[in-house]
Amino acid sequence: DGGPVVGCPNGGPDDSSADEKEVSSSIPKIANPTTTTTTAPLSSAAQMSRNPGEVAFFKLLNSELKKAIHFFDQAQLEIEIREARVREGIDIMRKANSLMVNEKWTL
Repeated sequence: DGGPVVGCPNGGPDDSSADEKEVSSSIPKIANPTTTTTTAPLSSAAQMSRNPGEVAFFKLLNSELKKAIHFFDQAQLEIEIREARVREGIDIMRKANSLMVNEKWTL
C-alpha cells in the first residue's frame, strides 16, 4: 500500500498496541545498509574482557583454583608420608623378635 509502517521509528504515528510494542522490542533491529560500519562485532571474549565485573569474577575464580590446587598437592604429600609410616610399621610388625616383649599390643 506504500503507507507508513506501524511501529517503525520513522513510519508515522504509532498506532500499535502494547502487545505489538513488546514483540517489536524483542526483535533485533536491522541496520540500514547505508549506515553500517565495516568493523566486525566484538567476540564474546573481547566483550567480557571489557566488563570489570567479569574480569573480577575470573580473577577470583583463578585464585580459588590456585588455592584448591595447592591444598590438594599438600594433601597428596601428607598421604604419601602417612603411607610410608604405615608401611614401615607393617615391616616392623612382620619382623620376628623386633620387639622384646611377648605381647606386642600391651605396650
